[in-house]
Amino acid sequence: MRALVLSLLFSLPVFANATFDAGLQAYNQEKWSDAIAQWESITSSGQTSAELEYNLGNAYFRQGFVERSILHYERALKLNPNDDDARKNLALANRGIVDQIAHAPKLGIWKYADSLRDSFSVSTSEALLFLFNALLAISVGAMFYVIGPLRDAARRATILFGCLAGLMVLFYGWRTSALAEISAIVMAEKTDIYSSPTDNSTQLFSLHSGTKVRVGETLSDWTEVQLSDGRKGWIPRVHIENI
Repeated sequence: MRALVLSLLFSLPVFANATFDAGLQAYNQEKWSDAIAQWESITSSGQTSAELEYNLGNAYFRQGFVERSILHYERALKLNPNDDDARKNLALANRGIVDQIAHAPKLGIWKYADSLRDSFSVSTSEALLFLFNALLAISVGAMFYVIGPLRDAARRATILFGCLAGLMVLFYGWRTSALAEISAIVMAEKTDIYSSPTDNSTQLFSLHSGTKVRVGETLSDWTEVQLSDGRKGWIPRVHIENI
């Protein structure tokens, strides 16, 4: 696993820096529980970052809580899809869970499309969207103030940046819609999945800690979940934690 990094200090408010430092010191001393307590105090205040989630994943993995390490690696990748270390550590942690569920087959072109979509974080997409729209506004404005060859250049730039801005709007919508899909990790050591939101209904199958599920509707204390192989059912809400 890669070494803990300090870039988190620049992405959280100043008052969280001391807490992160305390967690870093505890981690380096192999005091996993103390590190987790410090970093969880940051997340409980509503703050997070890809680095913080990654480090929490490492600490939980060191302590032997595989399901919680999976949860935090998944959260790190949700914030930064390009984090190869988090992806590798997630794959390692997933080897230690009971339910090795196959994914529904997907055409290569759709795998490539998903990879392209996930290559940019939401913040990067927002920055590019702002940049292209700003350049479009500048080129449109230039058309009214320049003449001759410069006006032709401004017109071509307007067409180019207009196309790029339009494509970025579509890409941004695609990226945010993917994030809108809620997934969760099973936290209970073992839980049964039922055909309807009551334990008096038919038991369909069982799941174990660390398994990733897609979250559907919630009724009372029950949530509908779907597995990567397409199976669906209802699970007690307390047995899962959203990514």
